[in-house]
Amino acid sequence: DTGRGLVYAVREDHRGGGEAVNTLVAIPLDGSAARDDSRVRTLVSGTDFVVAPTLSPDGEHLAWITWDHPGMPWDNASLHVGDLGPDGTIIERARVRTPAASTDDIVAAIAELVTGLVQAAGPDGVRGVGVACAAFVDGARGHVWFAPNLAWRDVDLGHRIEALVGLPVVVENDANAAAWGEYVFGAGRDVDDMVVFTIGTRVGGGCISDGRLLT
Repeated sequence: DTGRGLVYAVREDHRGGGEAVNTLVAIPLDGSAARDDSRVRTLVSGTDFVVAPTLSPDGEHLAWITWDHPGMPWDNASLHVGDLGPDGTIIERARVRTPAASTDDIVAAIAELVTGLVQAAGPDGVRGVGVACAAFVDGARGHVWFAPNLAWRDVDLGHRIEALVGLPVVVENDANAAAWGEYVFGAGRDVDDMVVFTIGTRVGGGCISDGRLLT
C-alpha cells in the first residue's frame, strides 16, 4: 500500500510457546519496524488462522480469510472485507461464512456480502463483481463444472449471482484470476508473458502469454 506507506502481512508469532499465534498486521515500508517492533500494528486477531490479505486496486478496501480449529479452509472459512482508514486501520468490516455443503447457501452468502458492499460504496461505487473460485470454470459463460472442496457441480454460478445482486458477474478459476490480477495490477505490469503459481490447500497456476490469459 504505497499510498499509506504500509505492507499488509500475516505474522506467525512463536514467542509464546505452543501453537503459533496468527495475526494480520500492517508494517511500515520505511523499515522502522526492524528496529522497533511496536511499529507493527495488529489489524486482525482472535482466530486460529488468517490468510491472503489482499488490497483492492483503489486502495480503499482490504480482504482476508480466517478459520478456526478443527475446521479446514474449504469447509469452515470466513471471507472478510474491510474499509481502510487513512492510516491503514480497518474501520468497517463485512464477513460471510462459507457454507460448503450447499450450493444455494454459498450463492446466497456471496450475494449478501456483495449487496452489503455495494450499499456501503454508494450507487456509483461498484460496476461489476468478480468471483474467483477453486474449480473447473468456463469463464466465458460464468459456469462452474466442478469444485473439489465445495458443493458445486455443473452450476451456472455467474447468472445466479447476477440475478440476486443486479450487477454483471465474471467467474474465473482462482489461479487464473490471481495471474490476471498480477499482470494488470501487480508484479507482471511490465511484462507480456508470465506464470503465477498458487500454493495453498493445493498447487495451481495461471499463465499470461503475449498479454492474454490462457484458459
